[in-house]
Amino acid sequence: MSDFDVAVVGAGLAGLSAARALSAAGRSVAVLEATDRVGGRTLNHSFADGTIVELGGQWVGPTQDRLYALAAELGVEHYPTWDEGDNLLQRDGRLVRYRGESFGLPAHVLADLGLAQWRIDRLAGSIPLEAPWSARRADRLDSETVASWLRRNVRTSLGRAFLRVVVEAVFSAEPEDISMLHFLFYLRSGGSLDLLTRTGSGAQESRFVGGSQEISVRLADRLGDAVRLECPVRSIAQDRELKQQTEESLKRMLTESRIDADVEVSVHSDFSGIDETIQGVSRKADVVFLGLAEPETGAEEVYADRLNSLMGNLPTVILVRHAGRFAGKLLLEE
Repeated sequence: MSDFDVAVVGAGLAGLSAARALSAAGRSVAVLEATDRVGGRTLNHSFADGTIVELGGQWVGPTQDRLYALAAELGVEHYPTWDEGDNLLQRDGRLVRYRGESFGLPAHVLADLGLAQWRIDRLAGSIPLEAPWSARRADRLDSETVASWLRRNVRTSLGRAFLRVVVEAVFSAEPEDISMLHFLFYLRSGGSLDLLTRTGSGAQESRFVGGSQEISVRLADRLGDAVRLECPVRSIAQDRELKQQTEESLKRMLTESRIDADVEVSVHSDFSGIDETIQGVSRKADVVFLGLAEPETGAEEVYADRLNSLMGNLPTVILVRHAGRFAGKLLLEE
C-alpha cells in the first residue's frame, strides 16, 4: 500500500489540473479515476475516417482564459466554430429559417424576452461570485426554481418555451431542477446569459483541434503513473471521524441486540503490521468485530487464507461484511 501527500478523486479537467498544481508544488499525488479513461465530462469519439467529434463538453470562449492558457501550454490548438449560413428554428411543427438574432420569433415575443433578459442580467449582477449565499434575498432565490421564476416573469407562452430550451441547452438540466440562485451565480460567472448562448464572441466561439478530451489526455501523460484508472473510491473518512462513526454504529448494534458491553474502536491507516495491531488491541476484548471489504476478483482464496491466519489467536470474532466504516478494510497488503 502506497502513501501520498494528496489523493485526488476523479481524472476530469478539475482533478488533473489540481494534481498538476500539487505536483508542481512538490507534493506526491495519486489521481484515482473510477472509469477506464481520463477527461470526465469531455469525451472524444473517432469515426472510421479519422474525424473526431465530442460527446461531452466541446466549446471554449471569452472569459475562459485559464482554459485557453492551459491548452496553449499543452500544445492543443483551437479553431473558430462554424457560424455562417441560415439558422433553423422548429416551432409548432414548422421549420423557420432566419438570419441575425431574431431567432425567428414574433416581435412581441422578442420584446417579452428582452425584458426578461434585462431582469435576469440585473439580478445576476447582484450575486457576489465569492459568496453567492450572501446575496440580498439569497434564501428566497435559492428556494425558487428557474421554472417558477419564468412562470411569474415571462408573459408569453412562446417566450417561456424559448427560455426553457435555452436553460436546458446551457445547463443540461430542467428549469424545475435548478435554483434561481445557482442560475444567477452561473450567469454572473459566465458573463451574461447572452454571452453563454452566443457562438461568435460567445461561449461557443471555438473548438479544440483533436477534440476537447485531448487536454485531459495530455495532462494525464505529464502526470504519468500518478493517474490510476479503474480505481474507484468507495468511501472517504478521516481517522477521528471513522472512529466516531464506528463507535456509534457498534453501540447501536449492541443496544438493538440487548447486549450490555463497552465499545472500544481502534482505527489505523498503516496496514503494514495489521496482524500485530489487531492482536494487540484485541487481547482484553471478549468479542472482536472485524469490518471487511469484499476481496477483488481472483483474490478470494488468498483473502480467505489471510483472514484465517489473522483470526487464529483472536477471541470470539464477528465479521461485518463490506464495512466501509470499519477498520479492517485492507486485509491484503500490496
